[in-house]
Amino acid sequence: MAASSRLYGGKVKSKRTASIRIETYEVTTVRRRPTAFRAWCGACAAEVEMPSPERAAEWAAVPSLTISAWLEAGELHGEETAQGWLYVCRNALERQMKEYAAAKEAKVRTQPSPRSTERRNKSNSKGELP
Repeated sequence: MAASSRLYGGKVKSKRTASIRIETYEVTTVRRRPTAFRAWCGACAAEVEMPSPERAAEWAAVPSLTISAWLEAGELHGEETAQGWLYVCRNALERQMKEYAAAKEAKVRTQPSPRSTERRNKSNSKGELP
């Protein structure tokens, strides 16, 4: 030890190390919007199921934009929660779905059948069939 103490001027130096450990935790809370719930509908004056617009679009088999258009046009009504989420009245949705289906069916009925178009094209200038 005499040789090593001469190298350092007679003093023995020791190294001290300190380790610092930092732990962090992160908590993420995800709150999902309920797809539907039962609530009082002021327009229907009844307790009804209120689906979200996305869920209403699934039930009606129409795009979400159609549901938005129906809401803006007043063809559907709904309620907005305190959190700002919009829900659609299922009674109004079912009525609108029936009207939409009836309108589609009426449109199909008014279109000419392919056979009547063929006959019209084959008729002569006087409108008579050959």
